Amino acid sequence: MGFLDNIKTKGAQAVEKGKEYAEITKLNIQISGYEDQIKEYKVKIGDIVLVNGLPIMNDNIEIKELLEKIEELNQMIGENNDKINNLKNVIV
Repeated sequence: MGFLDNIKTKGAQAVEKGKEYAEITKLNIQISGYEDQIKEYKVKIGDIVLVNGLPIMNDNIEIKELLEKIEELNQMIGENNDKINNLKNVIV
């Protein structure tokens, strides 16, 4: 019976690794989406600056809101990277 128990244990480990890889893939997809949003916000900021010039950065509410959204997305990316490292048992 030891052989069958060993197969069951290895199978359970394989299933667990599969779940970990699925979670890591999900988190990486989220990170990619966040990075795409950041790119969109940067393009919007660039468009505003092109139309209005650089000195408006301190006074423009829309730019400030976009920069805040970028910061939030960067924080979410960091959180997801932390989760991925935990799943991979990596200490950074």
